Amino acid sequence: MKKVIIIGHKQSNYQNVEKAFQYYGMNPPHPSKREKMSPIEIGDVLNKVLPDLNKAPENLSLLPNKKIKGSSIKNKSRKKSRNSTVKTTSLWDNLYLDLVLANIDQEFWGWSDPNSLQLLDYWANIDQDIHFVFVYDKPENLFQHNFIEESIELDSEKIKEKLEEWEKYNEKLLMFFNKYKERSVLINSRQIRKSIQNSIPKIYKELSASEVTLEKILHEDRLDIPSENLNENLNPLSDLIISNVLKKHYSTVELYEKLQRESSLPYLDTNKVNDISLAINAWQEMIKRNKEYQILTAEHKNTETFPLEEKNKLVEKTKEIVREKEKNIKDKKDLEIQIEALQLKLEKYFIESNALKEDNKKLSIEIDDLNIKKEENIKSLKKEIETLKAEIEKNHIENKNLKETNKSSLIEIEKLNREKEDDNKQKEKTITLLKKEDSIKSNELDRKNEEIKNYKIIIEDNIKEKKSLENQVEALQFELEKYFIENKKIKEKPPLWGASKVIRSTLEYQLGRTMIEKSRSIIGFIMLPISLILGYLSFKISEIRKDKNIILHEYQDYYEAMKLKNHLSYKLGEVFIINFKNPIKWILLPYRLYKTVFNFKKK
Repeated sequence: MKKVIIIGHKQSNYQNVEKAFQYYGMNPPHPSKREKMSPIEIGDVLNKVLPDLNKAPENLSLLPNKKIKGSSIKNKSRKKSRNSTVKTTSLWDNLYLDLVLANIDQEFWGWSDPNSLQLLDYWANIDQDIHFVFVYDKPENLFQHNFIEESIELDSEKIKEKLEEWEKYNEKLLMFFNKYKERSVLINSRQIRKSIQNSIPKIYKELSASEVTLEKILHEDRLDIPSENLNENLNPLSDLIISNVLKKHYSTVELYEKLQRESSLPYLDTNKVNDISLAINAWQEMIKRNKEYQILTAEHKNTETFPLEEKNKLVEKTKEIVREKEKNIKDKKDLEIQIEALQLKLEKYFIESNALKEDNKKLSIEIDDLNIKKEENIKSLKKEIETLKAEIEKNHIENKNLKETNKSSLIEIEKLNREKEDDNKQKEKTITLLKKEDSIKSNELDRKNEEIKNYKIIIEDNIKEKKSLENQVEALQFELEKYFIENKKIKEKPPLWGASKVIRSTLEYQLGRTMIEKSRSIIGFIMLPISLILGYLSFKISEIRKDKNIILHEYQDYYEAMKLKNHLSYKLGEVFIINFKNPIKWILLPYRLYKTVFNFKKK
């Protein structure tokens, strides 16, 4: 199962890369099984929960985290400060596990998210099978696709901020690419749009997704890259201005060149335009726009002399012309999209037709070889048929001779059969007599064998009884020796008394007694949780010094002391200790204590 995360700056056209991947076999992810969350939603949650990503755990796995050994009361004060991070990491890992379970049947799936760069260490450590596709594009994209309002408000400071933000993001992107180079690729989105058929197989090989065959995974109606993004030079005038702006920002240009050098799929610009040609194109564009502006101003001056009705008509006409123009632009865009889709289909059919031609050539060669082999087989079969005909004729002549010899031999065989029948009759009589004698003898032997078997069974039973008696005697001797040694030890030791004191000194009994004593007054009831925790801690400290090898059943008053466990104080302490170990059960602790008191009074 291959998993891919596509990461790029918001202006890097990473969406088109995702569409291209989906067209060539990458399935979009299903929402998580339990929470129904998409990977982007999970990423947003993790960004809120894990602010310090550099401290993300390095050895995370899909298995639930085990409890750390050696946790004691002394460490509680130290754990309070980092308790939130420890719990969240183990808790939020289950979100990803839930997502994997929802997509477990998909062989190749992935998603795109520019914000995943903040969580890249987390994704890399939680699953070693996740591959990363880092996408970048020219810094010119920051200004080429802006709205008119944004373009008007641009100044040197805002340009600087935008470029610094682009640099910061792509520096981090390059750093992560070098860190996880074994399972990541760095690609230019323009190069994919330029040669999608050649680029995608190359990327899939680097992502070790070669088992996903392109012939099986092509889906015709899935790719939808907007045509406006495919145009390299939107406006010569804007290109000239942006190139002049970027010349002053050396660090941005150097970073883009570095990305190009490190890239697995850099952008190869075949139509490079020098500064002079770019300036000429920009000049021509400016003249063209000036002409359009002059025509519009002249029309506006003419309309000023017209009366209001004619002006309104002209306004309506201009509005209709603008609507038609917008409609034509939309139709043009739709046509361009359809043309691109058709081009992709034609490329696909061209590749398939070439493959079919090659297959036809191979098949024609194979057919020719088969025809030659067929002719050779026919010739060999004809020769075999002729030889078989000659052998059949020979066999026919031999059969005639054999029939003549068989007639004479049949007469002799009949005589021999008669003699054999007579001999067989005599033999049958002798066999019947012998069988009778054998049956009598076999009956006698069976009787003797049965008697011998009965004697053997009696002897075996006697041997088994003897062995069992010996074993019982040995066991009794062993037990008697054991009891003798134990009695000797008991006689040597003085009798122990005071089992009830031992039970009263247990943590359960002490905690239950404090509960009963403190609940008699209001101040004691308020201070009850503090006194219980202090009692618990003091008992744990005193328990270290005490002798832990006390065996209650050695005491003389053991059975009398065990009755103390039925006291209310012991039962309350026991309920408190069971629920105190788990913080989740603290909420139900008062109810359970009340229930024990109620049940005790009821009994």
